Amino acid sequence: MAATSTISGAHNRLVAELDEKEFDVVETQSFANEVASAIAKLKEKDVRIVLGNFNETWARSIFCEAHK
Repeated sequence: MAATSTISGAHNRLVAELDEKEFDVVETQSFANEVASAIAKLKEKDVRIVLGNFNETWARSIFCEAHK
């Protein structure tokens, strides 16, 4: 549970800082296993930059799905 709250806290701080710097945060998402629908939502909103906190295996899966 502590790792999850640490990641969540880091995510919330990042979103707040981006907002302070006037970056347009279009969408925030978290998911545990199914990538396709999450990426579909990002594509619907024409998201061009993805910031993530994931390991190399997840990165491969996420960015391969985004590239489709």
